[in-house]
Parts: sequence; structure tokens; C-alpha cells
Amino acid sequence: MKIHFDNGEVQDVSLRFRFAQGSESRVIDLNGGLRHLKKIEFWYETKGFARGRSRVAVWGRN
Repeated sequence: MKIHFDNGEVQDVSLRFRFAQGSESRVIDLNGGLRHLKKIEFWYETKGFARGRSRVAVWGRN
């Protein structure tokens, strides 16, 4: 996962290899001070019967 900030900085974040349906990642603490997110990039491959798109929800707190 790559997180792009509005000031041009990019943070690479390692995630575990597999997520089961309905599972969650750990809380991810972002480096740096107060900034705004520009975009978050995910690379994934779906497995099993329902191949195709995945649904990802991103939650934030300050």
C-alpha cells in the first residue's frame, strides 16, 4: 500500500499477505505531522469463486 500526501510525500506501508473476507488490518500510524491525504494505492488479487473487484474501507482518526 502506498499513501500519497498533498505535500508530495509518499509513505510505503507493508500489509500482511492475505486478508479474509470481513477482516481488518492493524492500526497504521502514519509518519510525519499534520498533512492531507491525496490518494491511497492498493495492489491486490482476489482468490476463490468470486474473482473480481474487492471492497476496501479506509477509516481515519487524528
